[in-house]
Amino acid sequence: MRNIPMISVLMPVYNGERWLDTAIKSILIQTFRDFELLVLLEYGSSPKSREIVYSYTDKRIRVIENQERLGLAASLNRGIREARGKYIARMDSDDVSGKKRFERQVAYMERHPKIAICGTAMRLNGTVIMSQPASPAAIRFSSFQECVFYHPTVMWRRKLFLEKNLFYGEGLQAEDYELWMRVLDQCKGANLREPLLLYRQLADSKSHKGREALQKENDRLLEPYWSRNGLRYYAPESFGSALDGERRQKEWRLLELAYKTKNFKGKKEMVRKLFFDANMEDTLEIRDLIEQYHRLFSDLYPEAGWERIKTAGYAVFRVAKRKIRLKWMKV
Repeated sequence: MRNIPMISVLMPVYNGERWLDTAIKSILIQTFRDFELLVLLEYGSSPKSREIVYSYTDKRIRVIENQERLGLAASLNRGIREARGKYIARMDSDDVSGKKRFERQVAYMERHPKIAICGTAMRLNGTVIMSQPASPAAIRFSSFQECVFYHPTVMWRRKLFLEKNLFYGEGLQAEDYELWMRVLDQCKGANLREPLLLYRQLADSKSHKGREALQKENDRLLEPYWSRNGLRYYAPESFGSALDGERRQKEWRLLELAYKTKNFKGKKEMVRKLFFDANMEDTLEIRDLIEQYHRLFSDLYPEAGWERIKTAGYAVFRVAKRKIRLKWMKV
């Protein structure tokens, strides 16, 4: 019997032969070599994708074929049960993992035993660097607003997830976000700031094609998540058809979080970051943003002179950072 690997990599495959070979090779050339690659081959995959998968002779690759069409979540759950590693890492068949991705993530997880799941920043289509909140507190806070891990970048502790029965919810489009909500109710997570994956957003991808349906599902999932944490959830319908309904929705959700999450460390900085990132696309007028900010958070952030100056400085920093990132952060 082979030695138990440190990492079990789950790569679901359904066709996608254009980028499949590149994705597999990006795993095989990792600087951290103690892993097994579980290729979860969906029923009905094209002959070409099957040919690519079975062309490799590397003994670290295990092909697990579905005998019926399972779908992504069920296929991943099968992979979790088949996995043997201390850690489970996700990988998609059209992305590229950086050579040091596993090395960086394992090192972090070994140094931080209380972290149950670790994601990374990534490059979107090879150009813009995308990042998520990094610290456990910031991740937990932000999870009430949005998905806080890039799915194909994550790595988690297999034994802990099995003990807590943390599997993907089947029949969902946002199977990853729903799982992260349940994970963060019980465990801590972190994100590495280094971009360790190249993510390809293809025109026919689920997230690109069904964005509106996905957002509606997210709202259905967020309401019970807020409720079990003692928060009131504001669904989009609460704001009618006003032109600024989406912005008002963000404001009120953030306001509810600010009042109810007193136990989060560094709350002020997180609230500021979330507020300016969420609203700067509506207006780049710093004065308007500051007035709006103090109107919503007047008791938490009094309009004293020095506090107002600090808030204005932070707003300028957030806006400038966003503009620079969009225009200049290229590969």
